[in-house]
Amino acid sequence: MTRSSITFESGGSSLFGAIVNFTNCVIGAGIIGTGGAIAQSGYAVSVLTITICAVVTKYSLDLLIRLGEELNAGDYEALGLSVYGRRGKLAGELRHKLRNN
Repeated sequence: MTRSSITFESGGSSLFGAIVNFTNCVIGAGIIGTGGAIAQSGYAVSVLTITICAVVTKYSLDLLIRLGEELNAGDYEALGLSVYGRRGKLAGELRHKLRNN
C-alpha cells in the first residue's frame, strides 16, 4: 500500500476527544495488568491492598453523600457549586458531559 492510497475521513474526534480516548485506553491497560500485579505480589498483599482500596472508596463516597445531604445538593453540579462556586459547577458539568458522551 502506498502512502498516497491512504485516506482519512474528516469529522473525526477533536484533540480533547482524542486525549480522553487515550486516557481511557491507559486506564483500561492498567486494569488488564491488575491480574499480573496480584500474581507477582502474592495473595496476602493483594487482598490487603484491595481491602484498603475498598475501605477508602467507601469512606470517600460516604463523605460525598453526607456533604450532599448537608448542603442539600442532589447532584455533582450542585455540590460543586456549593463547595467551589461557579468553577466547581463547571467541573461537575464537564464530568457529566465526558461521562455521557
